[in-house]
Amino acid sequence: LAVYLVIMLADWLQGTHMYTLYSSYGQTPGTLFAVGFTSSAIFGTFLGLYVDRYGRRLGCITFCLLEIVINLLEHYNNFYLLAVGRIMGGMSTSLLFTAFESWMVSEHRKRGFPEEDIAKTFAMAQIGNGVCAVLAGVLAQLSADKFGDIGPFQLAIALTVLALLMIWCTWSENYGGGVEEDGSAGSGEHLFKDAMTVIVRKPKIFLLGLIQSFFEGAMYTFVILWVPTLASMVPGGEKGTMDFKVFGPGQGWIFGAMMLCISLGGQILEGIMKVTTVEKGTALICLVAACSMVVPIFSTNFYFVLASFLVVEACVGASFGALATLRSHLLPDELQASIMNIFRVPLNILVVTGTTVGDVMPPAQTFGLVVHWFVIAAALQAYLYANTAAGDMGSEGEPTPPSQTRREPTSRAKSPAKSKAKAS
Repeated sequence: LAVYLVIMLADWLQGTHMYTLYSSYGQTPGTLFAVGFTSSAIFGTFLGLYVDRYGRRLGCITFCLLEIVINLLEHYNNFYLLAVGRIMGGMSTSLLFTAFESWMVSEHRKRGFPEEDIAKTFAMAQIGNGVCAVLAGVLAQLSADKFGDIGPFQLAIALTVLALLMIWCTWSENYGGGVEEDGSAGSGEHLFKDAMTVIVRKPKIFLLGLIQSFFEGAMYTFVILWVPTLASMVPGGEKGTMDFKVFGPGQGWIFGAMMLCISLGGQILEGIMKVTTVEKGTALICLVAACSMVVPIFSTNFYFVLASFLVVEACVGASFGALATLRSHLLPDELQASIMNIFRVPLNILVVTGTTVGDVMPPAQTFGLVVHWFVIAAALQAYLYANTAAGDMGSEGEPTPPSQTRREPTSRAKSPAKSKAKAS
């Protein structure tokens, strides 16, 4: 948990001023963002296979090394170097959202900890993630005031080095997809086939992957939109233009407020799970996010739009723990990173679509696209819950109960053949 929070603090620091840094360089932020998400779509699927095959700890170490190089490249006002950084950023993003989670879930079960504590760990991580995000907003503003827009990236390098040392010194390795008798992991070909077999034969996993893709596709498109949207509405700024001179001094504080809402979202999720199931709660979260994104379509009032952004950030905070809990219930340990990365392909296609639309269409229409994606995620989640509760989507026709029934810890497969049979 400590490693994860240090990593997320470094990651949030980069997000605060990336748009303004690229704008100050005279580069087109949307183009560079599209390069990064395209990279994640291309490399994400294969990286998941290698994480499961060669080790989740190694995947986390690789992530740290990539992030250090990426943040060094951000110092240069050169489109090609920045594009290389975004390509590497697409790769590191895939590792961030698969290697760390799959390592934790597998290590949790390997050590025989109670199954119900997985959801508690995710909830604690999300609350801590929100606190780190708020702290990142404050530190980013302070470092930007002293060193310019590059300041947050320099601080991120130091934190990533710290996380790398913590992983290297304290973490043990674990694998997915089975282990041969000589200690080597199953082949990437077997892992990919097994992952695709699970997705095809288990509709619940397929639906969960689509839900995550549409929700996070909307979320990442929003992440690209919020800075230019608020900068064009900021009180005292030149109307109709992105006035970063007026918006810039408060950007870090606004980011901190938004991240505080992410932390509150983690606490909201805990409350939701006390009164209903995580499936119902996830559908509600998607619907509230969709409603909040209607506001910037019809309003240009800075404060109304900012309030809607705070609401959607709270939904994002709640969704992280909710979706992670659902993944822990449905995805087999030995193929978790592989399956998660396969679904990053449609996710990144959606984000590239949103980025492209944002470059050529008015913001209101782009927010309309975001609303539609949140609504689709809510509808799919409602369908998943309805069929799960009815027992219509269990493996091989057998009813599968809702996730109130916790899955018992499972042992790792000992060979690719056993892993494949289990996945099938």
